[in-house]
Amino acid sequence: REIILIAVEQNHFAFTYITDPEMYNDREIILKTVKSSWTILKDFRNITPTIYKNDYEIMMIAVKQHVYSWHNISPLQYASDELKNNYNIVYEAVKQNGLALQYASNELKSNKNIIKQAINKNWEAFKYISEDLKTDIEIVLYSINKNWLIIQYLSNDIKNNLMIASLLILKNLKSFQYLSYNIKNNYNII
Repeated sequence: REIILIAVEQNHFAFTYITDPEMYNDREIILKTVKSSWTILKDFRNITPTIYKNDYEIMMIAVKQHVYSWHNISPLQYASDELKNNYNIVYEAVKQNGLALQYASNELKSNKNIIKQAINKNWEAFKYISEDLKTDIEIVLYSINKNWLIIQYLSNDIKNNLMIASLLILKNLKSFQYLSYNIKNNYNII
């Protein structure tokens, strides 16, 4: 056991070479492995599906450690539904990778603080927020200020909003082509 602890601390892939099934369920070994690299969680799903998925400490270490590197991958996707609904876990996950929002609970996809943090990290997280908040003016304005390309995820009703359309055009003239017919023909915009 001590050798395994040292090995996984040095290299998380050492976990995959463990031959004793009891060691797969050893929380300390899993904790040390995750501290070495959260990516081992991807391998755990076939070995120990229950040990880490609902373990707050293991998941918090994983989401804090994750640096935005892979577009759509986040330790949050391997968490239990309970932890996907935990504000602190999800906030930390989207702080590292905004696209982790896609794995959050529906309730937290409606939390403005979580959404703003996710969009702050990656504007494309907008596509994962709750449908209700996709028409929330505060969230829409916040998102547009991060990146005008958010227009591709906006509803037609929002694109028809004169204030939103004006802001989009001020951000980038290219946005004009994506606006509604009514806005494009509004002489106040032109």
